[in-house]
Amino acid sequence: MAAGGAGAFDVDAVVADQPDFGAGCQPCRFESERHGRRGGLVLCGVAGAHQPAEEPGPAQMVGFGAEQEAALVADHAQIDAGAMKRRQRGFGPRQGLQGRHERIRLRRVQEQGWRKSLAALTRAADDGLQMRAQVAPRPVGMFYGLELSFHPFAYHPSYKAIARLPLAERVARMKDPAFRAQLLSEEPEDTNPVNLKTVKAFQFAYAWGDEVDYEPELAKRIDRLAKAAGRSVDDYAYDLLLTRDGKALFYLPGANYRDGNLDAVREMLGHPQSVMGLADGGAHYGMICDGSFPTFFLTRWARDARPAQRIPLPQAIAALTSEPARLAGLNDRGRLAVGMKADINVIDFDRLKLQVPFVRNDLPAGGRRMHQLAEGYVASIVSGDVTYRNGQPTGALPGRLVRGQREMAAA
Repeated sequence: MAAGGAGAFDVDAVVADQPDFGAGCQPCRFESERHGRRGGLVLCGVAGAHQPAEEPGPAQMVGFGAEQEAALVADHAQIDAGAMKRRQRGFGPRQGLQGRHERIRLRRVQEQGWRKSLAALTRAADDGLQMRAQVAPRPVGMFYGLELSFHPFAYHPSYKAIARLPLAERVARMKDPAFRAQLLSEEPEDTNPVNLKTVKAFQFAYAWGDEVDYEPELAKRIDRLAKAAGRSVDDYAYDLLLTRDGKALFYLPGANYRDGNLDAVREMLGHPQSVMGLADGGAHYGMICDGSFPTFFLTRWARDARPAQRIPLPQAIAALTSEPARLAGLNDRGRLAVGMKADINVIDFDRLKLQVPFVRNDLPAGGRRMHQLAEGYVASIVSGDVTYRNGQPTGALPGRLVRGQREMAAA
């Protein structure tokens, strides 16, 4: 059994030939803790998609360096507390340099940004400043698909002309040979360069089938498959989009998957000043579906990891419950104890499994959002009331808006 926890993450940017996703990617973004407490929150990650070093990296990156960001959040926290002397001041924008040599050097610097962030956290802890790094437990990326905000032809004139048709009608039109030939002869058109870079980055995505795959093999990347088939990326992608009656999903891993594995993630999760988080479960509904971070964390790191990397189950449960609750000042929850709020998940650990996301138009005015379900949750209990049984809602809605910190009720 486990009490619940949550996190938040935002995706900002896609640059040049590969995506670079906001917080946790440049290489961290932060937020200072408030409410008079000393400390700060650093969002930490590894920049770059699953892309080998010989391929070109970002043409332009503007943002803070790891050391400057850590220094700035430390300064902010010190101002709040009035407790520490500033060690570093100021920062400057970092821009991509021209030429292949400079771009490779920039990418190498970025590869080590997360290590600099963790080193800064260690120094802060040694100085008595409470700072934490929020770490995503898997690659942070986005999805493409005909039902979603982006796909490789979203800004082609011919596609824009049919974009508001129901999915089945769009698929039928796209299967027409004449329509296909016309669309493939076009180039994407949009006034926002980020949109154009985002659709171009589709070539670095991976097709999903009936199973989730957050750790894909490089050989299965769409540009590699197209090359092996002797076809252009656009021609190959066109057919992929029409599979599954147009409901096919394509995953683009961004932050935390530069090396094609999660070794760096495990190291970040193991830092004593880190906390698992960054899940974007409530924004960018047409491209991101990160509310499954807690389930992924439990299955990948507490159950399925090789012995040397496995996180002990009690430690993993604490990372999802008592630790984030304490960090957020919600001291009335996160543990099973007399006087604590009775928020509990009953989990069949062996059966715990994520399902592939899907799209529903169930927001106001028929708004679209991605859903992702999981198997293995026997019951979810909020304030002592069972709200879900075996993944199905009971209709009980005991939750209430939480404002500010909470303290444990008297026994």
